[in-house]
Amino acid sequence: MKYRLVAILALVIGLVACGGGGSSSSGGTESPPAAGEARVSLTASGSTTPVPAVTNTDLDFLVANAGTADANNVVLTVTLGNGLSKGGVLCSASGGAICPGDPQTMSVSTLPAGGSLRFTVSAIVAGGATGVITSTGSVTASNDQVTSNKSAQVSITAYSADVQVVGSVSASDLHAGSSATYSYTVRNAGPDAARNVSLKQTVSSAQTITAMTCTAGGGATCPATTDVQMAVPSLPSGGTLSFSVTTQLVMDAVVSVVVL
Repeated sequence: MKYRLVAILALVIGLVACGGGGSSSSGGTESPPAAGEARVSLTASGSTTPVPAVTNTDLDFLVANAGTADANNVVLTVTLGNGLSKGGVLCSASGGAICPGDPQTMSVSTLPAGGSLRFTVSAIVAGGATGVITSTGSVTASNDQVTSNKSAQVSITAYSADVQVVGSVSASDLHAGSSATYSYTVRNAGPDAARNVSLKQTVSSAQTITAMTCTAGGGATCPATTDVQMAVPSLPSGGTLSFSVTTQLVMDAVVSVVVL
C-alpha cells in the first residue's frame, strides 16, 4: 500500500553582524585654556567591523569642555553620510554636565568646565549600501573663540548581500518507511560577501535525517560539519552551497511533501 507523506524541510537563513566598523578623526592641537576661558572639543567614534545593510549602528560624538569656565549655548550638528539615516539619539553626561531634556536637539545652554556629553546617534544603514560611509559632526559654543577641535569625522564600512535558497525533493509520493532525498542550494547574489550566515533545517515528526552532504562552488566553503544547524562565517558574492539531505520516513505516515 502506498502512503502520501508530507515531509517539511525548512531552511532559515540569518545574517548577523557583530559590532560595527569605522574610524574617527578630530581637529588639531591647541594651546591650554586661559583662566576663565571655555574650551569645547569634539571627537567621534564608530564601529570597527563591517556593518550589514538594513541594520542599525551607533555613532558616538563626545562633546567636552576642557576649559576653566562654563561653555554657553553649546550646539552639536551631525551630518550622516549617504546611505545612513537617523534612527534616534541618546545622551550620557559626566563631569557635572546635564543632558538636554530632548537628546535629539543635541544642544545645551551650559556645559560646565570639565564636563562632557556623549551623544550616541543610532544610524540605520540603507538597503543596498556598500563601502565606506563617512559622517561628520561639528560643535559650537557662543563663548569659545578657538576654532580647532570643533569638528570630527567617523567612518563605517557597510556591506550588502542577497542570500537565496532554492530547494527540491526527489518525489511527491513515497512509501511509508522508505527514504526521501531533498536537495537545496544556498546562493549569495551579492554584491558583497554575506557574513555570519546561519543555516537551520527542520524536518517534520514523520521523518528523521539520516545523511547530509555539502558541495561548495564559486569560492564558497562548506561548513566544517553538516548538521541541522550550521554556521557559515562568510559566503562570497556568487558563492553557492549545495546540500543533499536524506531522511527516513516513519511507518504509517500520511502527509504530503512540502519544501520551504
